[in-house]
Order: sequence, then C-alpha cells, then structure tokens
Amino acid sequence: MFENIKKKPVFFPDPVKHNIKMSEQSMDFIKLLLAKNPEERLGAKEGLYEILSHPWLASFRKEDLENKSLAAPFKPNLTNNIEDVTNFDKEFSKEEVAVSVITNPKDLLKIKKRASDFENF
Repeated sequence: MFENIKKKPVFFPDPVKHNIKMSEQSMDFIKLLLAKNPEERLGAKEGLYEILSHPWLASFRKEDLENKSLAAPFKPNLTNNIEDVTNFDKEFSKEEVAVSVITNPKDLLKIKKRASDFENF
C-alpha cells in the first residue's frame, strides 16, 4: 500500500458500479492535494489561499470553512462492534481475509521502517 501511495495514480470509484458520483472539480481537488511531488501539491506554492481558491471550494462560504461549521454530507453509523463492516463497500467486505506471514527477519525490518515513515503523518 505504501508503494501505491507513493507511485500509483489516484483512483476514483466508477460512478455507476459504486453509485458514487463525484464532480470533475472535486476529483481535480483531490488529485492536486495528493500529487506525488510535494512541491506540486495544492497549497505548496501559496498555502491556504491557493487551496481556498480552487474552483471546487467556490460554492462554500469561506467563513464556514474557517469556522468548521459545515454539515457533513454523510455521517456513518458507528457501533461498538469491531467486526462491523457496514460502512465499507460490499466488494471489499465479502473478500476473504488473506493472512500474510513474514518468514525473513530482514523483511520485517523493512516493514517497520516503512511504518515509521507514517508516524507523524
């Protein structure tokens, strides 16, 4: 997954198959925020002003964004059941769980190193 984050292009769900509709502007906004090169990310040049100037945010009142007073368009129903997967796409929740075993200690060190990259993420 770490390599996918670093190298693969951003993937968006199929609007028909997954019943998720996203505007071109919202997808552009996400792509710019997730640019692989940090210097090319939205906000890297002009900070918050650059982010707030993106066309996708034009329909939002800047005061509501700053005050964090916008209502969420979707609020998941949460339970205390750690096995509750109702908020995940059925495509993934019906897959069998793959158990991975690390037999080489050097591989474990590589994984620990990669995990440390996310400590302050």
